[in-house]
Amino acid sequence: MNSPTLVNSDRSKYQQLKKGNLYTFFFTNILHGFGFSMFNVVYQPYIYQITQSEVILGYLATFGILMQLIPMQLSGKFADKHGRKPLILIGLSLIVIGLTFIAFFQEIIFIMIGIALIFVGYGIRDPPKQVFTRENSEEKKHGLMFSLMFFGHFAGSIGGNLIVTSLGSEYTAPFYFKIFASIVIFQIIVQFIFLKEEKKEEVEKKGKKEKEQKEEKEEKSYQSKDTESLPPTKITKEKSKSENIWKILFKNPRYRKIILFFLMDSMIWGLSLSIYSGALVANYGITKEQIGVIVLVFNISNMIFQIPCGHLVDKIGKKKSIFLGDSLGILIFGFALLGWFFRDQYLMPFLYASHFVLGITVSIFLPAQMSLLSNLDTKKPAEYYGIMSMILMVGFMPMGLISGLIITNVHYIAPFIITLSLIPLELLYLVKVFPDDE
Repeated sequence: MNSPTLVNSDRSKYQQLKKGNLYTFFFTNILHGFGFSMFNVVYQPYIYQITQSEVILGYLATFGILMQLIPMQLSGKFADKHGRKPLILIGLSLIVIGLTFIAFFQEIIFIMIGIALIFVGYGIRDPPKQVFTRENSEEKKHGLMFSLMFFGHFAGSIGGNLIVTSLGSEYTAPFYFKIFASIVIFQIIVQFIFLKEEKKEEVEKKGKKEKEQKEEKEEKSYQSKDTESLPPTKITKEKSKSENIWKILFKNPRYRKIILFFLMDSMIWGLSLSIYSGALVANYGITKEQIGVIVLVFNISNMIFQIPCGHLVDKIGKKKSIFLGDSLGILIFGFALLGWFFRDQYLMPFLYASHFVLGITVSIFLPAQMSLLSNLDTKKPAEYYGIMSMILMVGFMPMGLISGLIITNVHYIAPFIITLSLIPLELLYLVKVFPDDE
């Protein structure tokens, strides 16, 4: 009888292929983090400089998120059918084109086109990339592997922050956009050459054949052909044929609870973080060099805590990790408020403290979230991830506009107060409602 497991030679080749993919992702994450950090420091201040309006800044932040969520389900669906690699490369290519628009044109219409292409690119790239990362990582070490990928990104980010901080006002934002575009072009070349995608089904052909034979025998043991009398494996297949993924997600109680939490989380945190760096410039007159130092503190914190937190996620589980990450929000926004009240003397130390704790939060929260959302379904993981990401971004999408309106009509610190007051509700939901790890 054929073994359902991989034969030794095939298993060895498959493991080497997966390691090579992870090395490629890690290296290119360093490169991308280097370029993206420069972009991230100057992007919102540059848009504010052109528009001179926090409300318009909020509109454009919302517009970018809308563009990112639109292609996510389609990208995931295509990736599940035709492979992850093509979608990753297409997404990166669109990012390059978008950066070219905002680097060479200052007219608002061209900036909007550039923003649309950049965020559509990320929307296409992210579902296949995150699922591909999980598929190439070891079982029971998904949290650690996502942490290593984020570690690479934030390691590169430190270099980008140092470049912006050291060069100061010698170069304008479009200069950094061009550097980022060049880096992404090199990233495309590297991933095109070194990412290897081999269908696991081809390697496990013998095991799959045996599984199908077992299901056929199981089905024959049932007298009726009605769905109610079919074996569990067949029922699952019938349901997947008759129901689309959206219905499955919202009919399943576990999925509903997960969706509601992350939707609430994206709205609560997005209210304060969606236009944060642009608002710092508008309300404190902070320079891009100072923002560079703030982001540098955030990235250093990420580098320090990513790997330990990845181990922690795998050890204590995803639910407890998400609870721990969210609870640190009390410190993050507490420090932001203290920075306002003591802005004449201690503004920068409190902003540094806030972003250092934010780095810890990201180090815990993101690996747990990615491990959970990238494995909701075994047959269509990328499409499920794309849909979930779309839903979460629907919550985050209007927050830039709402935050800009609140800051303009109420006060700069009002979003922080609202977020701070709602975090305990998130924690209560996690304890009482959010499903336990499977």
